[in-house]
Amino acid sequence: MKDQRAWCERSEFYLKHTMRAARWMSFLIVCWLVQQGCASINLPPGLAGREQIVVDAPQNRKILAVVARPKGDGPFPIVVVLHGTDGLRQRYVKLGEQFARQGFVAVTGCWFGGHYFFRGKPDFSGNAPHDDAIACPQGPSYKYVTIEATNDVAAIIEEARKLPGVRPDRVGLFGHSRGGMIALLTASQGRNVQAVVASAAFYLKRRSPDTPPILLAETLASPVLLLHGTKDQLVDIQELPEYERTLRNLAKSVEIQIYEGAPHDLPFERATQDDVFQRAVTFFQKHLR
Repeated sequence: MKDQRAWCERSEFYLKHTMRAARWMSFLIVCWLVQQGCASINLPPGLAGREQIVVDAPQNRKILAVVARPKGDGPFPIVVVLHGTDGLRQRYVKLGEQFARQGFVAVTGCWFGGHYFFRGKPDFSGNAPHDDAIACPQGPSYKYVTIEATNDVAAIIEEARKLPGVRPDRVGLFGHSRGGMIALLTASQGRNVQAVVASAAFYLKRRSPDTPPILLAETLASPVLLLHGTKDQLVDIQELPEYERTLRNLAKSVEIQIYEGAPHDLPFERATQDDVFQRAVTFFQKHLR
């Protein structure tokens, strides 16, 4: 009887803990399912997927990038979104998501880490002065807009071309401000780029160590769409006509859209953002599909 009672007590103990473990496992499964459900709920409408990747860049730097995928059957052309002097921000990621909704795999990454003050020195700490800033502490150092800096953009392009479900032979660049400038330089370096949209870019005058795109106009290898506002407070609108004439004299494919009275931030200003986006989409559809 004594042995039987001990056996019963042990059985009760094991049963109790087995049931507790089963309830705990069920709880974990429910939590996982809820998490997956929340992840799908948090995915912006019109997207099939969104993920962060890390791209190996020259000099052992790490580029943080966000990949947004469209719904539907691929393979899809690629659009790489290049931020301006303000650094990687959520507004550029959201712009990439907009391109994804239109049938492109969009990749938005930090072609340099940190941000840059217009009235001071570059700051690579990642503590950007914008509420929507995305830290990229291991990103490439700010080398201004130079041939050397195109190597960092090329690293993003090459990683994008390796992604599943993409057309590696169809790559477009959308760049704003200095991002537009680096897009034009990159397309002049034989970097597998088939179309460029440059918004409010610098074209002519050398700023600090920047390399003006007009110096490499002869080697520009892809069609370009240039967007500019007449009230741009950072880039003189008079730079655009000379750059356009140079490209046309070289028989380059170039389209121009000038926004009367518009300031520098064309892709994000309420009065111009929709038209800028639609023109960019139409241009990419024309040359990437």
